[in-house]
Amino acid sequence: IFYIPPSFNPPHVVQIEKHWRFYSRNSVGKYPLDVGELRSIFEASLDIKEKIRNFRIDRISRIKNQELLIPFPPGPKFVHHLIPLSSFYNNSPINFAEFEYGQTRANLFCGSSKIYNYDGLLISNSYNESPADFQLQIFRNGVIELLTSGKCDAVHKTIDNNFFEYHSIYWINKCIPLLKFFGFEAPIILYLTVLDIKGYQLTFEINPIDSRRNRKIERDDLILNDVLIENLDLHALPTTMKPLFDHIWNACGFPRSLNFEDDGKWANWIKYHNKFL
Repeated sequence: IFYIPPSFNPPHVVQIEKHWRFYSRNSVGKYPLDVGELRSIFEASLDIKEKIRNFRIDRISRIKNQELLIPFPPGPKFVHHLIPLSSFYNNSPINFAEFEYGQTRANLFCGSSKIYNYDGLLISNSYNESPADFQLQIFRNGVIELLTSGKCDAVHKTIDNNFFEYHSIYWINKCIPLLKFFGFEAPIILYLTVLDIKGYQLTFEINPIDSRRNRKIERDDLILNDVLIENLDLHALPTTMKPLFDHIWNACGFPRSLNFEDDGKWANWIKYHNKFL
């Protein structure tokens, strides 16, 4: 018996004797798709992409306008969205009761406060309604929104080049087991958006870089492209996230993240591995 998971990027083509043919399967068996069915599949695929795009835009707008249940401190905001593609195909809400009374919540978020809201569950470091620089919203369809400050220095307007990468990987490291708990599998789309970052620049604790190269970020918001998490193995996470980090380093005047080796291996891997894995 073989289990074949659903495809989230249809249709799929088979080349037979230099001809392309598209197939699907129903209760009777496989059959070739006609033009009308192909058109419907392409339109449905575009509709899902549009829903994801609109969701991200709406959430960024709400965060920018401080439309948050818990206030966020002034300064830069690092917004991560983890979106399992199945979230927008499946209308079944996730089981929060199982999460509430299970060991997973205690293992991942021990000591954090939680509030059930209209969207799902909000976990943060807010106490007695104080502002929270860590907020994790779990939506009812399984999408996770992670909002953090990145621990930027607001006085000197600097971003620690090691810490912001380390901080992102640390929290995504917690989110992936959470998605697994709720039954989600790869592929997962990961977006990173950096808000209110204009005028900040990288800072280096070791091996200072030529200050002429290290430029201040010229834009208020960095709307970065997505990366696709196809391997839920946490060992692969830094390399998967590298294009996002490279983009931020580009905004600061560098060709790529200097925390990665030429072969793409993350230089902070040993510290990360020993502490979190």
